[in-house]
Amino acid sequence: MQKIIFGVLVCFTLSGTASAGEKTATVLEDMFRWWNGAFKVEGAYTAEAFGKYYTEDTVMIIDGSVRAQGLDQMSQNFNRIQKSVDSVELVMPPIETFTSGNRIFTYHKELIQQDGVKSVGYVMGYAVVKDGKIAKIDFVNMSEAAARALHEQTGD
Repeated sequence: MQKIIFGVLVCFTLSGTASAGEKTATVLEDMFRWWNGAFKVEGAYTAEAFGKYYTEDTVMIIDGSVRAQGLDQMSQNFNRIQKSVDSVELVMPPIETFTSGNRIFTYHKELIQQDGVKSVGYVMGYAVVKDGKIAKIDFVNMSEAAARALHEQTGD
C-alpha cells in the first residue's frame, strides 16, 4: 500500500503545475475550511451547503470504497460522522497540495477525538474539478505510524 501511495505522490509531483514556492487556494482547500467550521454546527452539512463546493453528481471514494454519490449522500455521510465523533479538524494548510490539469492533489493531517480519545490521521489523494466544483474525491487514509514510515522511506 505504501508503494502505491508513494507512486501516486511521485506521478502527481512530476506532472504538477505549481512550483514549491507557489501557493494558491483551491476549491478543495476552500471546502476544507468550510468543512472545519461546519463540523462545529449541528445540521450544517446540508446538500445545499455541499453544493457550493461539489457537483450534483459528485463521487467520494475513501480507501477504495464509494462512500457517497451525489449531494444528498454527502450530507448524510458527514452528518453521520458528525454525530459519531467528538471532533474532527482538517489541519490547514495541507502538508502538500498542488494541481495538475483538473486534479488537485492533497496530503493533509486530521485531528480526531472520539469518546475523549485523541488521534491523528493522514489523508492522501486527489480531487477532480469540473466547472469550478469538486466532481470526485479519491482519498486514502493513513495512520500516524503509516505516515511516519512513508516519510522515513522517502526521506521527507
